[in-house]
Amino acid sequence: SQFNAESRADKLWIPQGTRAQNDEAAYTAHFPPGSRFVNILLEAKTGDALAKPFLEGALVLHNKIEELSFEGSNLRDVCIEQPGNGHPCFITSVLGAWSYNNMTLAADTSPLATLNSAGYSEETLRRMLGSATIDTAGNVQSARALSITYLNQLNRQLDGGDYKDAVGEGWEEMLLDMLGCNDPDCSDDMCTCS
Repeated sequence: SQFNAESRADKLWIPQGTRAQNDEAAYTAHFPPGSRFVNILLEAKTGDALAKPFLEGALVLHNKIEELSFEGSNLRDVCIEQPGNGHPCFITSVLGAWSYNNMTLAADTSPLATLNSAGYSEETLRRMLGSATIDTAGNVQSARALSITYLNQLNRQLDGGDYKDAVGEGWEEMLLDMLGCNDPDCSDDMCTCS
């Protein structure tokens, strides 16, 4: 057959043999794609996502994510490093206020006060918390949801007419399985629960 399947967006959507293709190649040479985003949204079905039991449950989930391993690679192997936020990986979450540590949160008698003294801007709080109620002083009072975003390495390789990131996709498939996604769909540098 004379046909080859192509699924790379840069080949499908950038006209071949044009200046746009040359510009894209120059941009990618200087700024190669290097990350995968894993975003988990936790919603409080009743009550407040900032209540201590909800936060403790979120940390339990985070610890399970830390324990995931695909072909010997765990979160600390696949993440982009950013020491200094209570964790060696680049993670965006209010759980950083307790350094992603269950014992630190368990010992905290006022998690809301700890969160409000953590130095997050109102914009950052609104990005990490869903339906957040924030007072005029910039202190968060409640939220209906919180998100945990992991920034992981992108190690894609060209495989025929497609890019593959075997470790990243494999790790994300394990994560989706752990979260109860019975049929994860991993393609085009992303995994979703279908």
